[in-house]
Amino acid sequence: GDSFLARLDAARLGKSRKKVVNIAKGGSKIDDVLRAIKDFKSSGDNVKYLIDQVFVCVGTNDIRFCRNGVSHLKGQLFGLVRNIKQHFPYAKVFLQSLLPLPITNMNRNYVIRNVLDLNRIIYHVCSHERAYMINVFGSFLSYGHRNPQLFPHSLHDIHPNSRGTGVLATFYINRIHERQFDPFSPN
Repeated sequence: GDSFLARLDAARLGKSRKKVVNIAKGGSKIDDVLRAIKDFKSSGDNVKYLIDQVFVCVGTNDIRFCRNGVSHLKGQLFGLVRNIKQHFPYAKVFLQSLLPLPITNMNRNYVIRNVLDLNRIIYHVCSHERAYMINVFGSFLSYGHRNPQLFPHSLHDIHPNSRGTGVLATFYINRIHERQFDPFSPN
């Protein structure tokens, strides 16, 4: 994943009950994440663990300068999910929605549209590839805008503050440790 996922502490996510390996790296785009997953698979580190869940957070670095929409990213996301399923056939795959990004007068015309469109694409990919979407977008809004309590006051920082990081971590902890009905399970 990208920097949103890289900021989460793997040991705290696992809560001493599950081993969590975080290979996320700040600045990653979809192709970088695919390469990191392939590198992890070929490194042999994956044989130490039964990989039963793979969490992916991508898109923010891909859309930042897309002035003409994000539909070209759909194929890359499909390819990413299919590759993860090929490398880890018994794992549940989770894709995180994008968080609200800061809006300025210079980027207003395309940032909102790109975030919402990519979140729709993520939903579409999850629906077609039997993956799970972690929809965090609404939890980071307040009255239709980025929640100022969850982000720094700077318009240049896209990352949540410590409180916002805690909100994001809670989504992951809940998914990592949940024991609920799985509609995709063959059993």
